[in-house]
Amino acid sequence: MPGARTGLKGKKNSLTVKIFESIPEVEKHSLSPGTIVTDGKHYIKIACNDGFVSISMLQLEGKKKMNSIEFLRGFKITDYTIDII
Repeated sequence: MPGARTGLKGKKNSLTVKIFESIPEVEKHSLSPGTIVTDGKHYIKIACNDGFVSISMLQLEGKKKMNSIEFLRGFKITDYTIDII
């Protein structure tokens, strides 16, 4: 199954995340590429040069694969930044 892998870097630790499903969103913005955009409950978007990548299915290392809503119920992603692997 194709996918992508990235890292989340926090103040105390770094974690690996596998991304299984995502949707590109073409939209103008002024954010730096790699900026995490979320409401903390329903969606996770990563800023890119020409818009965002909206993450819909992911897996945190050592955890089960889940959709972004399930993931955000138990993980505060705003405490992390993207760490290029």
